[in-house]
Amino acid sequence: MSKYNAKKVEYKGIVFDSKVECEYYQYLESNMNGTNYDHIEIQPKFELQPKFGKQRPITYIADFSLWKEGKLVEVIDV
Repeated sequence: MSKYNAKKVEYKGIVFDSKVECEYYQYLESNMNGTNYDHIEIQPKFELQPKFGKQRPITYIADFSLWKEGKLVEVIDV
């Protein structure tokens, strides 16, 4: 269980942090026809601020990012 009492769910060999996240992935997968996006990235990591001095970098991990022709289209957090 996570801090939000969500149980991990497995779908197609991918482990999701919650049932809602898994269902949203299935929704994205069913709507992936190439017109809006052609690739779904799961839990992409973005560096918001690089490390400096003794400070660690500030990063953000989203639930999904949608890509079309190698360009980032949308970042989604469920």
